[in-house]
Amino acid sequence: MNAYIEKILENFRYHADDEFSVVGLEGETVTILWSDLENDCRAAIRCLNESSAKPNNQADSVVLIFLPHCAELFPCFLGSMLGGYVPSFMPCPSLKQDPDLYWKSHQELISKIKPAAIITNTEMLMQMKASNLDLCGAAVVLESDVKLCSEELIKSGSEAVEFSEQSGDAIALLQHSSGTTGLKKGVALSFDAIHRHAVAYGNSLAITKDDVIVSWLPLYHDMGLIACFVTPAYHATKTVQISAFDWLNRPNKLFKLIAEHNGTLCWLPNFAFEHLSNTLGRYASRFELSSMRAFINCSETCKARTFDRFATVFSEAGVRPEMLKSCYAMAEVVYGVTQAPLCPSNDRLTVDRRFLGAGDEIQMVDQSEFSSELISCGVPVDGVEVSIVDTNRKPVHDGTVGEIAIRSTYLFSGYNKDPERTSKNLIDGTYYTNDLGFLHDGNLYVLGRIDDLIIVNGRNLYAHEIEGLVSEVEGVKSGRAVAIPVFDELAGSDVLVLMAERAVNSSLSDREITNSIIVKIQSELDVVPREVELTSVGSLVKTSSGKMSRKENKRRYLESLKQIDCSRAA
Repeated sequence: MNAYIEKILENFRYHADDEFSVVGLEGETVTILWSDLENDCRAAIRCLNESSAKPNNQADSVVLIFLPHCAELFPCFLGSMLGGYVPSFMPCPSLKQDPDLYWKSHQELISKIKPAAIITNTEMLMQMKASNLDLCGAAVVLESDVKLCSEELIKSGSEAVEFSEQSGDAIALLQHSSGTTGLKKGVALSFDAIHRHAVAYGNSLAITKDDVIVSWLPLYHDMGLIACFVTPAYHATKTVQISAFDWLNRPNKLFKLIAEHNGTLCWLPNFAFEHLSNTLGRYASRFELSSMRAFINCSETCKARTFDRFATVFSEAGVRPEMLKSCYAMAEVVYGVTQAPLCPSNDRLTVDRRFLGAGDEIQMVDQSEFSSELISCGVPVDGVEVSIVDTNRKPVHDGTVGEIAIRSTYLFSGYNKDPERTSKNLIDGTYYTNDLGFLHDGNLYVLGRIDDLIIVNGRNLYAHEIEGLVSEVEGVKSGRAVAIPVFDELAGSDVLVLMAERAVNSSLSDREITNSIIVKIQSELDVVPREVELTSVGSLVKTSSGKMSRKENKRRYLESLKQIDCSRAA
């Protein structure tokens, strides 16, 4: 048996009557004890074993979990791991998304993976069938069947279902990228990797079973999955979980749960800090947040002004500046790469933003027209080596901007069934992240992606994928679309702006085309563009090689905004 499973089994024995998690649902709260979790894990294993012949190798044992926020997410995932299957959480379509478009966008992924089973509920299964989704022979296990099986096992004795013996180098889980609902890259993580990471990242936070993690993060995102489920489960640390939908509609619920359960740790993307300040700032005195050890900013580039505003606005609620920390994380290293220490520290630099491109030497400055205040993402977690490399992937010295490269004792095992993608990024034990940053005094400062990644509300979206979807819309000239990120000061995050050329012979109105683009992007990516700008044929700028120039088109768009602002001011 491997070290991660051994620790989970130990938690079953020694923490049976302790709370594993408190799950907030609509109108009710479900408390899961460790004894409940063990029984429900056995139930999930039994349902999986009875629904399909267990595969002979791990490559054919993937279990995709299509479940909305519910208490059964945890035993279905952990039970799959304990039963010798390889689970992966998948997002479910929101009410705003078109079910047909959503499920069709998953067909290529399912066809590639050929899962052994799919765990879902009746509503999701009906949508799959209505969309003619080919499950490629996967057995279907319904959430309701797991519940019934759990009740039966309580009566008959759950020990009848055994946990699987698995080596440490066996694949424990797949973490799929959250950026699109199309062909996602599946990061394969071994039991040894998640065990070593749980120990190292837990040490960086000095996490114990007395901590309480409060989260609204979806479990199909690595921040929710690892920081708020897989790692705390190892340490027997209680979590309190609500859905992202619930939080967005009632952001005060997060703070109420922190007060109710004496929360100590909470991970949030930068936009969430802004959202909380915008919606709850005026009511700050109503909340009690002094139990918190840290609010940790991750997933997006952390903004100094965001932290300053959050600390000021919620000072009445007990928030202190030293509670606000950041980290740098990615699924390929399980999660945490660097973490700012949870103690008062000087973690900011003021630099000249004109010298933050690849190969630049950072220039320290005082406050000026070109100054930019950067927040450190902390120091490498034990077991991780971080270096900065140039365009030839040769190491550069501290203070030089370049690509972030990582070596780790818990590096991922490769992208699932994708050796070509694996070989491009994982070379001789080093993972090249395609992120820009620099090291200074042992701290890592992350600046953003090298290529066309757009981060909107903490979600990774590739521009070329968005542009491909826009080009499919009737009334748009194929190949004549540009997706650009534009920073919104109020939101504290990038928003998505789309530019597209009209097809010459289209009889559709601008409004009809624009609405179709919005529906398409929302249905397949679950992101609403801030603006869609339709232009005439030939108006968008191309590079000399014939590609659409995102950089130049963004410059023109921002220039047009300035002209509009000037005309309004006049």
